[in-house]
Amino acid sequence: MSFIKSEGLMPVDEVDKLSTKQSPLLFALVDCNNFFVSCERVFDPRLEGRPVVVLSNNDACIISRSNEAKKLGIKIGMPLYQVWDLVKNNRVCVLSANFTLYRDLSHRIVHSLRQFCPDIEVYSVDEVFMILKEADSRVIDRLIRNMRQTVYRWVGVPVSIGVAETKTLAKLAAEHAKKKISTGGRFDLSACSQQDRDRVLAGTPVDDIWGIGRQYGKWLTDRGITTALQLQGIDQHWFGKKAGVTGLRLLKELQGVSCISLDLDDPPRKAITCSRSFGKLVTDLGELKEAIATFAAQGGRELRHDCSLARRITVYCGVRSKSAPSKTSSTITVHLPLPTDCDSDLIRAALTGLEQIYQLDVTYYKGGITLSDLSRADVRQADIFVDNEHNRLHKLSGVIDHLNAHWGHGTIRYAAAGIKRSWQSHATLCSPNYTTRWQELPVAHTAPASVKRAPTPHKHDTW
Repeated sequence: MSFIKSEGLMPVDEVDKLSTKQSPLLFALVDCNNFFVSCERVFDPRLEGRPVVVLSNNDACIISRSNEAKKLGIKIGMPLYQVWDLVKNNRVCVLSANFTLYRDLSHRIVHSLRQFCPDIEVYSVDEVFMILKEADSRVIDRLIRNMRQTVYRWVGVPVSIGVAETKTLAKLAAEHAKKKISTGGRFDLSACSQQDRDRVLAGTPVDDIWGIGRQYGKWLTDRGITTALQLQGIDQHWFGKKAGVTGLRLLKELQGVSCISLDLDDPPRKAITCSRSFGKLVTDLGELKEAIATFAAQGGRELRHDCSLARRITVYCGVRSKSAPSKTSSTITVHLPLPTDCDSDLIRAALTGLEQIYQLDVTYYKGGITLSDLSRADVRQADIFVDNEHNRLHKLSGVIDHLNAHWGHGTIRYAAAGIKRSWQSHATLCSPNYTTRWQELPVAHTAPASVKRAPTPHKHDTW
């Protein structure tokens, strides 16, 4: 049973040597509050105090909610059509996800936090781990207060900060800071008395512990372990036999012994996946080729960004047919002659594979590619027969990357990726890319004091 990603874990043979002595280091987790919604509110203050939800690709499911939307009973992952009446009756503002904007603001938050601590692990787009070297609780409180104020002043996104002796406890402390208004968005678990620590752990369901999924949470609940406090006091040897060394590390983390270090270097990816649900059901091979070519070019761009090469490309398409009403998929893996990061090589191989799995009597609702068997670009095996062509195509791909980075994504693309691209996912309620496109910069209008203007209706007031 797997709990937490393997990077930064203590070796197996050292776990049993750990005592219950607390770690001298303190970890802080900076967690953005309702991140996608908060990013939208930065540039549209009219959304403040109003229920807001952000939708996934193709405007299908809810992936982020404001606190006001949570109070209405809207849950994460719910399809929009299931809560349509609730959305309409309560004038909930509905927005399409703008991942370009969210990534850019995430980078700005990380840059703001580096002013306080250079040792930072970017765990996700809205979570950052840090190591605090201060020991005095009053100094730490002033520090994390200043961090929250700086991020909000510089970026405009509210964050919650949890501090504890381990990463697992810091995650738990950040959740407590987010849910309890009285904490002011910050909570130092290491400065609490034992009674207060136990109270916080007792109020944390075992399902909410970082690294425990729904399946393993159910396994624990069936055995009477429903809170973090109960899990913390469980018999170590029994739990080690049942959960293995990874579960034992988690138990040690809950007991205040650090077993998961800060991962300062991003490990190389083992695979790269690019996929999307289509904006409509696709039956035409030409449209399907456009989609797969687009994903292959996107994968090539990510390969070059990581300085990696791929030896295999897997093409898959989500299928819905009359003979099999339930959703299935067609998949094929193409082995490339040599590791490559050139868009044209990847597109050619992907389309070759697509032609082999395409069927006339089915409709496709999703497609994608996965690049695997990755290797470093700086140790590529030379080949006298193809090196000149590879170098030429690699330079061409690099020029396209440079032009698109300067003039905007999609300025130049391969003809195989199509022009109209009617298969693309719907994002009909997407906000502008305020920070990454010159044409979509926010504009401030001023009017003379003598001129009275009627308030501009919000574009989502129809909900």
